[in-house]
Amino acid sequence: MQMKADMLGMPVTALETVDAGTVGSAMLTGIAVGCFKDLDDAADRMVRKVRTYRPKKEVNDKYMAAYKRYAKVYRSVRGLM
Repeated sequence: MQMKADMLGMPVTALETVDAGTVGSAMLTGIAVGCFKDLDDAADRMVRKVRTYRPKKEVNDKYMAAYKRYAKVYRSVRGLM
């Protein structure tokens, strides 16, 4: 998760569940059938946050420099594909 935060340059919060997609589906179903008022209500009742990872600026700067190099190379060779 720290790597994801560093790459994105934004905080990433880890959840207690590893199957967030299933929980999200259950939340939307709960809203549809009236168990929850809205998405915020569903999240308050179903989502448990474990830890928030904060990006490290110096690491993000390195990822961004690498991405800029990649994007430049991609633009140069995309016509060859």
